[in-house]
Amino acid sequence: MSEPIRKRVRRGSDTDPSSCAPPQEIGTDQQVVDRERDQELWYEDGNISLVAGNTEFRVFKGILADHSPVFKDMFSLPQPPNPAPPQASEACPVVYLMDSPEEVRHLIRVCIPKTGASRYAPHDPTYDELASLIRLGHRYQMPHLVDDSINYLKRYFTDDFDTYAKLDSLCPPRFTTCHAVGVVNLARLTGCMQLLPSALLMCCLIGDKVFKGAFRRRGEQREQLHPDDLKLCYVARTELAAAAVAMILHIFRPQYADRCKQPPTCQSALINLVSQQHEHANEICTTNPFIPRLPLYEHLRGALCRRCFAMLEERDTCERRTMWKKLPELLGIVVDGWTADDDAGETAPQAATA
Repeated sequence: MSEPIRKRVRRGSDTDPSSCAPPQEIGTDQQVVDRERDQELWYEDGNISLVAGNTEFRVFKGILADHSPVFKDMFSLPQPPNPAPPQASEACPVVYLMDSPEEVRHLIRVCIPKTGASRYAPHDPTYDELASLIRLGHRYQMPHLVDDSINYLKRYFTDDFDTYAKLDSLCPPRFTTCHAVGVVNLARLTGCMQLLPSALLMCCLIGDKVFKGAFRRRGEQREQLHPDDLKLCYVARTELAAAAVAMILHIFRPQYADRCKQPPTCQSALINLVSQQHEHANEICTTNPFIPRLPLYEHLRGALCRRCFAMLEERDTCERRTMWKKLPELLGIVVDGWTADDDAGETAPQAATA
């Protein structure tokens, strides 16, 4: 198994302090050629202009300063004299941002909402929106924004087995499975290691798509895993498949339940169950050992006594729960406190009891 990898600083990424430099100093807007006003976030009575790319946002510096100490410190800098004529655009101080217009738009929508509704109601966020809020919230020191966004991701990229087992979809409604690549990067950026195992597991499940990564902003930018995380996924796929096979052997072992009503019949059925699994090789050797195995033994309902069938269901759940606790180890990472509330010594029962 590969060496555990902890959070690292990467040059050229948001985890690198040198890449999180604040926006440029306030200046006067004297060059407006090729710059467009944002159609949504332009307030005529605004007192600060944010320029991202070729897009200009006219907003209120007091509101932004309340949300971000980075903006607050920047707005407190002495402003140079303004020799420009007192026209609407030229008279307003300007801050040039290194972020994309799309990211800035998502951020301003949160800081200066146009409705009283929650940011995530009535719709769920897209990956682009959520990633923008986390990255810019991290850069501009807005912890509440980051925490709120991370908590949304935790609903799907969870560290709790019961929550994971109940999910109808393994990714948020407006995400694609390939966006797990981005979630891994966001977990690394923010240091939220609790997201990492579920996100890396998803990366293992999407096969060679993990090398292509995920598109952001309507295909304009591709987000990819760091080579170290790609290596983790490559190695972990073998570990996960081996774990899945081991789980099947434990679940289907030919041992009938305590107080079985028909021991010879049930034991024979269980032996046949094991001997028939070569017909289901693809289902057994899977990179997701956490899916229920009921489809592989449901045909025995009625052939087994009630206690023996319940024993299989209990083994199924207990084996998956036990393996979930080992997920970081299977992935080659260390996550402090992973499933800390569970009984660390819990194992699948040898036989079900009445």
